[in-house]
Amino acid sequence: MTPREPDPSTPRPILEICVDNIDDFERACGAGADRIELCSALVDEGLTPCEDLLEHAMTARASHGVDIVAMLRTRPGPFTCLEGDLDSIARDLARLQADRLHGHSVPSLVFGYLGSDHSIDEIAIDFVCSRCGDRELVFHRAFDQIPETSQSASIDFLVDRGFSRILTAGADGRAFEERALAFERLVRRARGRIEIVACGGLRASHVSKLIACGVRQFHASARPRDTNGRLDGPLDEKLVRDMRAALDETRRGTTESA
Repeated sequence: MTPREPDPSTPRPILEICVDNIDDFERACGAGADRIELCSALVDEGLTPCEDLLEHAMTARASHGVDIVAMLRTRPGPFTCLEGDLDSIARDLARLQADRLHGHSVPSLVFGYLGSDHSIDEIAIDFVCSRCGDRELVFHRAFDQIPETSQSASIDFLVDRGFSRILTAGADGRAFEERALAFERLVRRARGRIEIVACGGLRASHVSKLIACGVRQFHASARPRDTNGRLDGPLDEKLVRDMRAALDETRRGTTESA
């Protein structure tokens, strides 16, 4: 059996890696990431990135051939929007403006806010959307806290507000087969109107199953977690390369040798 070249008619699956420092940005690019999510404090599941990382990434992205998305999250903790949070969000948005980054405007933002009942906080979302201009909008893993019975309506709302992607772990905390079914269900509900981006401790061995479920974009932190479940340590380049290889393999087949 000889491997085929990737089928050019099959879209390349997207691999997104989140980083919170310049060294890991460079490692992720070199290991095969298509898109980099910039943030700070990954130990707290990611906050708005610092200016040094933003400036480096926006300057280097063309030479690396990667897309950039920046986290918009002002504090650790619950995804509910508390008193004073909108002012902090507005300040962080101002830091992402082009004139603060030497002419480089961050093209995509990832964020998400929920009410006390775990439904989408429409007021907070509309506040941010009204200030984002033509940036691409991504709803982050706050989506996983929305009750399953409300997820279809939530997808409709995000499509209406112009979001292009939803980051989700599927049925987080459950066995992988259950999560795969959840991803498949979300892809069906999205109906091609918005992209479902799979995340949540995924590895190369999960890729082919999720591709079969209709997932075409994958997100990873590619780092170990400590005993408390918090991200700990530098980027695992091998994990990124293995994910990239598994994604590329889904575009190939095998054919009998002559």
